Amino acid sequence: MNIAVIALFSAFLTGFNPECQTVTAGLDINTSNTTVINQCAFYNQYFYESNSIDFDAGVRYANKEIDLNSGFSIYPFQFKKWKIGLLGRVHFRNEGDLYNQVDVFGGFDFVITPLKWLEIETQVAYYLCCSEIIPLRQYGTQWYYNNSHYFSLDINFMPVNWLKLNLGAESCEYFYYRLFGSASFTVGADFYLPAGIILGASVSSRWIDLITLAGNYDGTDFKVYAGYRW
Repeated sequence: MNIAVIALFSAFLTGFNPECQTVTAGLDINTSNTTVINQCAFYNQYFYESNSIDFDAGVRYANKEIDLNSGFSIYPFQFKKWKIGLLGRVHFRNEGDLYNQVDVFGGFDFVITPLKWLEIETQVAYYLCCSEIIPLRQYGTQWYYNNSHYFSLDINFMPVNWLKLNLGAESCEYFYYRLFGSASFTVGADFYLPAGIILGASVSSRWIDLITLAGNYDGTDFKVYAGYRW
């Protein structure tokens, strides 16, 4: 979290000007999931976007469950139609008196804009998952650590200036972190209305153990949200 905060303030101090800032509030609904406790949650997100740095922060809350998430990408290498950056992210989840999880990312961010209406972004990162089963504290059990990897591919289409379509595949979602071998496939759309208003929706299909022949469907996630952009 501290790294992301330092990156944001460094951007201001070195003269990065935001091209866009966005705040959103949404509803997250899970169906048929086997690994999600709460099937309905609310969330809020903030996005800061410029040519040289992107920053985001979000909170998701449900019954006895809360997620805090923050990350950044800094792009020191920029060319006409593509740029390469460094990314970092920290995520924290608490599930009441049952479970704590801290996820830490560090890696690379590649953005290609071959056409004015098309953007392709790929992220590759090292992923450290730290987890604690709270009831085991009485037995002196400490945190458990797992080393993993993160990969994502996002394709954004803007056929008109009031609509953005998104296709994505990633091993972890914004508030949903799993070890490598699982994946989420997402289709979404953002509608840009007058006065900076945004309306959006997305559908994600989740799968586990895809690196084996026993890959299993884990459920579907629906999101609807509204926001303001300036």
